[in-house]
Amino acid sequence: RCAMVFLWALAERYRAHRDLLRPVVPVALGLCFAGICFGAAFLLQYFEGPAELDANAALAEEWDAMRGRQETAMRELRALLAGDAQGLSQIDVLSAELEILRGERPEVKNLNWTYVGSVYYVFTIISTIGYGTFAPVTFIGRICTICLGILGTATFGLWLTYVGRYVHKVCNLVGRMLFRGRSDVQVISLCVVFVAYWLLGALAFEEFAHLAGDDWSYFVSVYYAAITFLTIGLGDYSLRWYGDYAELEVFVFIFFTCLGLSVFIEMANIISDAIKAHCEPEQKTVEKAEPSEPSSQKGDGKIHPEPNEVISDVSDQNQTLQAAALEAFEVQNIDTETIPPTLCKTLKVAHPSSPPRGGDGGGIIRHSAPGNLPEFESRSPQVM
Repeated sequence: RCAMVFLWALAERYRAHRDLLRPVVPVALGLCFAGICFGAAFLLQYFEGPAELDANAALAEEWDAMRGRQETAMRELRALLAGDAQGLSQIDVLSAELEILRGERPEVKNLNWTYVGSVYYVFTIISTIGYGTFAPVTFIGRICTICLGILGTATFGLWLTYVGRYVHKVCNLVGRMLFRGRSDVQVISLCVVFVAYWLLGALAFEEFAHLAGDDWSYFVSVYYAAITFLTIGLGDYSLRWYGDYAELEVFVFIFFTCLGLSVFIEMANIISDAIKAHCEPEQKTVEKAEPSEPSSQKGDGKIHPEPNEVISDVSDQNQTLQAAALEAFEVQNIDTETIPPTLCKTLKVAHPSSPPRGGDGGGIIRHSAPGNLPEFESRSPQVM
């Protein structure tokens, strides 16, 4: 009971200060979203970091063992082919090919579950992009991912709705400045903002990819921006979450993706509204072409009475209520002079102080003398 009273008081206070708290809601949701990102990243780094270090150490140990076996085999082959110059040259070629196949030794600097990498992973889960470049392997990490998919996605989606409102206002402002006087200003302005932001985001992704050492063309950046903003997340291209510029790349990725998702969502809403507007006239035409059903049986399966039946039912109910009121007056022996004029008007009882009305009275109850039961003059209802 105390909890219910507290919640009721909190709701009443929110209603009283709703206008003042309205600008605070998106800020609060943004802070909640940031708290989820950074808190979950810390938790994932704590549990997944040691597991990745152990796996990386095992891979490095296996890589060293494989290299040792290959070098031993190469030495034995050179000893067997000591007098064969052609055979030794082929051994050198084979050794170089094996060096390429082995690749680089796993190092600690390319770990995924650093704090920056964990923030990157959490954001890809909350935004439903899910590149799949790396994933948790521990039980706690997988449970945390499930919780992020439920709570984090809901919080992020609610926050995006508020961001989308500001994007909508910016689009309207751009439309009024560039396309004044047109009836479809909103659609045109949103299309302009949509294309401009898409190309600008692709340019930013290309620059930061080159900064990190990845050779991306502008078309690849446009492709990556579309795959990211549409939350498809194939994972064939991705900005780095490790290296010398990891913090800057992850920040640019989160910033541009948040605004990009808002712009793409607004564009999707405009397209859906246009489709609905295009389909509604056809629906109305089809509804008009259908034959009319009897009034007693409509298409909703309910029985609808005729207008005359409705008026007759209302008249019968009024007569029943008036008769009950008059019977109560007679039983209590109430004089009509003691009844307030407003009640007499409601019950259609002629008050002694009211002036007489001409005509048939239209169902007005009249008194012949005080204290006597009045007679009701009914009038048949007329359908207007």
